[in-house]
Amino acid sequence: FFQAEDGIRDVAVTGVQTCALPILFRGPGFDLHRQSPGHSFEWHPAPKRQLIVTISGEAEIECGDGQVLKVRPGVIQLMEDTKGRGHITRVLGTEDRVSIFMPLADDERLP
Repeated sequence: FFQAEDGIRDVAVTGVQTCALPILFRGPGFDLHRQSPGHSFEWHPAPKRQLIVTISGEAEIECGDGQVLKVRPGVIQLMEDTKGRGHITRVLGTEDRVSIFMPLADDERLP
């Protein structure tokens, strides 16, 4: 990563070599999300079965059973609460939360 003059982080990729990597799972694409500090998304189900990877910032996810999961960079969440009340997402701290949402096929099993 590098910090551009406008304050936006960007990725510089140089000298990339390819190699055969085992596939852990497949999905139909991904979305990159940014949420501001203090953002709260009240009770909602996941729109689809998906993995969410926090890249920067932190948040807490409150589940329907009362459990609260803290997410920070590198934490991977498996979201399967596609029906019912769902969960609450709250962005913590002073930094934007940037995360990657990766949908999973309904029949995809994770290792």
